Amino acid sequence: MPSTAPYSKIFPAMILLVVFCNALPGRALANEDMETLQLYYEGKDLVVSASRTPKPLSQVAENITIVTAADIEALNAHTVGEVLATVTGVQMDQRRGPGNSANLMIQGAPFWHVLVLIDGVPLNNLSDSFPDLGVIPVQFVERIEIIKGPASSSWGSALGGVINIITKSPAEERRLGGALSASVGEQMTNDYRGELTGTAGNVGYYLAGTNLSADARHFSNRADETGLYGKLRWPLANQDSLLFTIGYNEGVRREGELPSVDFLEKIEHRYLFSSLTLTSTITDQLKADLALRAATRHLENAHSAAFGNLPVTFVSDEASYGGSAKLSWRQELQTLVAGADFDHGNLDQQTKPALGTLDKLGLFANDTISVGPVTVTPGVRYDNSSHFGDFLSSSLGVTYSLTEKTLFRTMAARGFSNPTLINGPNLEKVWSVQAGFESTELDFCRLKTTLFQSETSDILSSLNSPIRERQRRRGVEVELQTVPLFHLSLATGLALLDVTDLESGQLVEGAPCYTVDTTVRYAWDGYRANLSGHYIRWNPYPQFNGRYSAMIWDLALGANIAKIGGTELELFATVHNLFSGSQNQFEFYENLRRWVEGGLKVRF
Repeated sequence: MPSTAPYSKIFPAMILLVVFCNALPGRALANEDMETLQLYYEGKDLVVSASRTPKPLSQVAENITIVTAADIEALNAHTVGEVLATVTGVQMDQRRGPGNSANLMIQGAPFWHVLVLIDGVPLNNLSDSFPDLGVIPVQFVERIEIIKGPASSSWGSALGGVINIITKSPAEERRLGGALSASVGEQMTNDYRGELTGTAGNVGYYLAGTNLSADARHFSNRADETGLYGKLRWPLANQDSLLFTIGYNEGVRREGELPSVDFLEKIEHRYLFSSLTLTSTITDQLKADLALRAATRHLENAHSAAFGNLPVTFVSDEASYGGSAKLSWRQELQTLVAGADFDHGNLDQQTKPALGTLDKLGLFANDTISVGPVTVTPGVRYDNSSHFGDFLSSSLGVTYSLTEKTLFRTMAARGFSNPTLINGPNLEKVWSVQAGFESTELDFCRLKTTLFQSETSDILSSLNSPIRERQRRRGVEVELQTVPLFHLSLATGLALLDVTDLESGQLVEGAPCYTVDTTVRYAWDGYRANLSGHYIRWNPYPQFNGRYSAMIWDLALGANIAKIGGTELELFATVHNLFSGSQNQFEFYENLRRWVEGGLKVRF
């Protein structure tokens, strides 16, 4: 059992929030003050991840968090992994500095239980289902929708949740626009970005390119990543459209060092993904989507010495393609969605030549029925795989508007996770329930609370062990967000977790115990400042000598310094790990101490 002393990290964040809230004057808030908080209840605030069709958040029973492009810009973030580290209920074991691996958990569910998508293309690889979020640049990201809890009735293998990365759309109102930015900093860090967007004739386009490099020799952290992304949209007759996306990322990084056993890790990768989607409006109520997708991945992972049961050199090549067909029928009180997914993948590893192929077929249907203040969302999905057989997922959610400003939600779901191709055919299964509410009854803040419990069977104790066990995950999330006061706002999130092995009754090693996320944000007249703090306490692996002594604070600054015609100039800077704290789960993945970077952005 971990010591209870670290729980003291919770109280400074909570005290800061209480003091801030009490400082707010007792006044009727202006409409603009409440606009951000009340978006939850606005029909225009639509999400697509819950049922795979746009609908208001007030009809969503899942515990969902949305990260916008504005949130990402406020962080001065480099990669998606950095952004997710600030989300309540998401645990990121970020390794080293920018461009390096980021191990993901949602509510204690490990990364192979979480489905990560970008433009509908899964980022999880075939060998161990790892989504490499540390190399996905934020430049082309419009929003990220995070479902915390099983989402198998819509998406299939998503026992622990879904992270849906939605990319930027072509600008419709102009022929040419875009942005250029460059930043340099300590640890030999450079980040260069560019994007172009607009509509030429009737074709909309969005193009982006990035290069990120870092060389923190003292921490044996080196990374050099190059990424390209493109999106084209053609309008067709009768409001139909065709959308094409393509992304490419390649790089090399060095991370992880344990001098006592001469261990050093070097990773080279190449990722290519693409999608083609036809959207057709059949009638005013009926819409059809047909999507094709493809991806290739090459990975070379080399170690300077054997470490445990890892090979010294590991080479993996995989190729996958698939598609989806979906019908959405929308009426005033009901939205019905039905469709099918198909995927084929081939994996070849140097250590296991011609390791195998994986074929998957999924059929899904869900409904959203709204009657007065109540919305009911049943869902069901059938999956069949050449590797594990078939499985039936189901879910039932209810939302109830207690008042105009308070929403109650509850959900029960049955889900599964695909076994990895290197770990046998047994299927991991989960039953989960959750309940919570969201309210703006207090004029100065928004409160969101979610209780959850799940029981998972046949779960892998590790990706390198055939031992399977039953685990129970339960906990609570609490989030508070204030309205701006003198252009200053505050948000705090707390997640308490209990991840227990039901066979032994012991806490699971390597699982999180609690996380604290706090953000103080200032925005006024072209100036912005974002102070974000993150603390995560793990139930430690004793042999890996993790450190949990500090909350990690980052300060991101920005200022619009000039506007000439339609061109804007912005200076920005970030102080990472402001107080040079130490927080890492493994001693050979030690986090960077304080380092500073800054740069210039031009928008046109």
